[in-house]
Amino acid sequence: MRSEFDSSTENAALKEAIVARIQERGPITFRDFMALALYHPHLGYYCSPREKMGRSGDYLTSSEVSPIFGALVGRQRPEMWDALGRPPAFQVAEGNGCLGVSVLTENRRADVSFDSGYPGRWRGTPLFGDMDEASQFFERGDCGFSSRLRGGGLEGMWLRSLRWDMIPLFVRRVRTAFFEDPERFPRGSVEFDCALLMRGIPHDWHPLSDVPGLESVAAGKRR
Repeated sequence: MRSEFDSSTENAALKEAIVARIQERGPITFRDFMALALYHPHLGYYCSPREKMGRSGDYLTSSEVSPIFGALVGRQRPEMWDALGRPPAFQVAEGNGCLGVSVLTENRRADVSFDSGYPGRWRGTPLFGDMDEASQFFERGDCGFSSRLRGGGLEGMWLRSLRWDMIPLFVRRVRTAFFEDPERFPRGSVEFDCALLMRGIPHDWHPLSDVPGLESVAAGKRR
């Protein structure tokens, strides 16, 4: 007879592996038990193929519950950076395929936020018929310009990569206050098309003035 405390997802093979380990080597510590239960290379909870984190899994992490967590981390990050002696490099630990950004500006006129996941499945868009066409478009646009915050002219950056490899993102939500401002763009005149992601690719960012052949481009933009 089942009770309310019976597990509906008991892993019989893992249970047998733990029992065999105890029979072979004697009693084990709670630490060793949890290591087997969670990280056994074939049977452990985190090594199983089924979805564990996320809205279709067993639990949600703080970053997926609300954007408040990201806001708190963003506020704390400068203090932690100072406390660590301002190290020159950061290492980002990736989660379960979710990618989200939320940026708030002082006047709220340039706020940007989106919530997405990867890998997504490519769906044709009004601008691009297939994934290769979209990837080639962005590869040809590896130089970008933006206005200087103070004074006239433009600032440029060049993304240099020996390999160009992109995957589609599944975008659940996207918002940008700049393009949603009806004083700049009439309603319905701007539409989100697609999002692509590059991961794990060696690359460098160069100011355009440091790139041979592009100095003249930057100079022409300033005239």
